[in-house]
Amino acid sequence: MLARLVCMLLVLGVLSLSVVYIPDAWSAGDPQTQIAYQQLSFFSEESSLPIEVAVKDPAGVTEVRCYFRFDSSLPFVYSEMVSAKNNVFTTKLPIAIATVQQIEYLFLVVNGQKQAIISPTFTLNKKDIRNGYATGTQNLIQEQYQLKSEVDGADAVKDFFLQPDNISISSVPQQDHYGVLAGLYSKEQLSSDAVPGYFGSFRLDPKNGIIRVKGYIVIRRSSDLSSSQGKSAVAKDGVFPEQGVAPDISGDGWTGFFWRSDDYAGTVVPLTLTVTQNPDGRVTITTSKEGLGHYFTGIIDTTGHMLIYDAYDGEDWSTHIGPATDVWMNIEDYVRPPSLVDRTPPLNIIEVRRSPRPKFPTAAISLLLSGLR
Repeated sequence: MLARLVCMLLVLGVLSLSVVYIPDAWSAGDPQTQIAYQQLSFFSEESSLPIEVAVKDPAGVTEVRCYFRFDSSLPFVYSEMVSAKNNVFTTKLPIAIATVQQIEYLFLVVNGQKQAIISPTFTLNKKDIRNGYATGTQNLIQEQYQLKSEVDGADAVKDFFLQPDNISISSVPQQDHYGVLAGLYSKEQLSSDAVPGYFGSFRLDPKNGIIRVKGYIVIRRSSDLSSSQGKSAVAKDGVFPEQGVAPDISGDGWTGFFWRSDDYAGTVVPLTLTVTQNPDGRVTITTSKEGLGHYFTGIIDTTGHMLIYDAYDGEDWSTHIGPATDVWMNIEDYVRPPSLVDRTPPLNIIEVRRSPRPKFPTAAISLLLSGLR
């Protein structure tokens, strides 16, 4: 009966083994993002703060966020920016209480290749009320603000808003934790299981030059997954939501190359690769290469970001330019660490791919099985 079912699916065109899925990260290199922003002179205690920024990226712009905080001890929260015209994105920050003297903020862009690009950080001081600029806060406009957070403890930020009842701060799912990947938080603000690495995030300097930045992912455990049944938001201890499932990279069929990004002589090596993957996110990767880049152990999170360790020299590798999928992965490690002098040192790179595994559409199978009864 199974053979008959497969034949029927092939005849109906339900199974198509020639389809090749190419993920966004496949073509990802350094982003070509441009962020143009003219900094404001001050902020006022009697009105909200309108913000606008111009963003361009040849890969497209998926999302623009304005992260801000009123005190360096607080976690960042962000406001989603709305697309206007001429590549301009806008938002409005809520009014702060009178004791707030400074706002720290930056922009984060998610491009079409799912890379996170952050602007320089801007600092804005309050208008000097001693010079008679402020008009008071007696007639405040009642505005509602929908803010978002990627870490626990963000509700404490409400104490710094003049109209806290008009503010809602919601948690976003782990797959939207671009600020975490871009290193906007300290390890203490995340969890004891937060591990640092390079996961496809970049910082722009004032001249739009880029440098890769180290961020975090949070290790998931099987006990975390079982205890999060029925919870749809980010769990209180920072673990992944139950509905998150890591890409299935297990098995063989992976083929590709090892090389160095500076084309150092003799470093291009064809290889094959095999992966074992446990339900708790632990992975083991074995390649056909000898020595450096042969045997790795580590983790994969629900978005496909990996942090793995090379048994040869103990170096950590990561999904440097973007998350792995079930048909493509790119893992990289700096030959030497980045520095202010050498911002982009060469990388050891392993890039592999495999053909998609055939999947039986549930609806089609149900229909055909009902016809076989």
